Amino acid sequence: MYQEVTSLQCCPCPFCAIVRGEDAVVHEVARNDKVVIIFPTEPAVLGHCMVIPCRHVEEFTALTADEVSAVMTSAQAVAMSLRETQHPDGININGEAATQTVPHVHVHIVPRWDGDAFGEIWPSKTDFSDEEKDRTLAKLRATTLLPYSSATPEDRRQHLSFAQNVISRMAQ
Repeated sequence: MYQEVTSLQCCPCPFCAIVRGEDAVVHEVARNDKVVIIFPTEPAVLGHCMVIPCRHVEEFTALTADEVSAVMTSAQAVAMSLRETQHPDGININGEAATQTVPHVHVHIVPRWDGDAFGEIWPSKTDFSDEEKDRTLAKLRATTLLPYSSATPEDRRQHLSFAQNVISRMAQ
């Protein structure tokens, strides 16, 4: 069931130890053959959970499509359970760029209430120019290919070239 991790019995990753069932203090919520869901021993707020893929993967982009599906549908299941049991005002879901300290992909599901101790996680204001935002948007639009899309890499390249030309003309 956990062949990638069990073959690495000496792996020092604390999340791999959780997947192998070697962490005696972990508060496990649920598991299947793709993910383990835990309630951290030091949660940011009550209800804070984490979804950990069973295979040791350090970057989200290295997950397989099946693993991404398992992680995100599990995150959704936890969020639904939190809505039902904790009645939060909202729920934050974040991953590697949001304070990841263990080099193993994981997703935090954090229930939030007005005035909770978690604090702000987004800046109140940024100073990006419209040109910077337009340039970034154009690059993302040109390079983001959703599954089952009919766009080819050449279509994306042409779209990016078109967008860059528009942005250059706007800058002049």
